Amino acid sequence: CVFFLMIRRPPRSTQSRSSAASDVYKRQVHGDYYLKIVPNIYVESNGKKYTDIYQHSLMGKDNMIDENQGLPAVFFKYEVSPITITYTFFSPGIGSFLVQVCAIVGGFFAAFGMVNAYTASFMELFNIR
Repeated sequence: CVFFLMIRRPPRSTQSRSSAASDVYKRQVHGDYYLKIVPNIYVESNGKKYTDIYQHSLMGKDNMIDENQGLPAVFFKYEVSPITITYTFFSPGIGSFLVQVCAIVGGFFAAFGMVNAYTASFMELFNIR
């Protein structure tokens, strides 16, 4: 990621050269940028490892400063995380698929059984036949 600091300059046609230069000096930029790097390991289902992969996050903040607040500066602060994240990819087998299908079918039977029981007790309560 590349960041550019932008300083707007006044139009030179309306001011003298020394006045324009002093106005640009009054509108300087102070920037703080934070970079966080997290190492990752990717393990595929066949056992192949990818170890030189990094995730990063970048945050930045620019402040316009006056001549009385100090000199323009850019600060880069970075942190390399001591914790490594490991992603392991695997494909579940046919047994896992069959268990999930049986769970869905059993859930339908349980839900309809409760609805049937509540309906029967409601009908018995009000003597509806």
